[in-house]
Amino acid sequence: MKREIELHGWVYDIESGDVFIYDPIEEEFLPIRHSEDGSLELAAVQGMTR
Repeated sequence: MKREIELHGWVYDIESGDVFIYDPIEEEFLPIRHSEDGSLELAAVQGMTR
């Protein structure tokens, strides 16, 4: 039996209303937003290349 757990980190900035999700590749919290279809996606970050 294989036991695994996946953790997801979210931060909510009460003052600005921004939500950030932890990106394990970038090893930092990045902003997210709602896309046109209503799903969540990483927001474009100035200077960020992927």
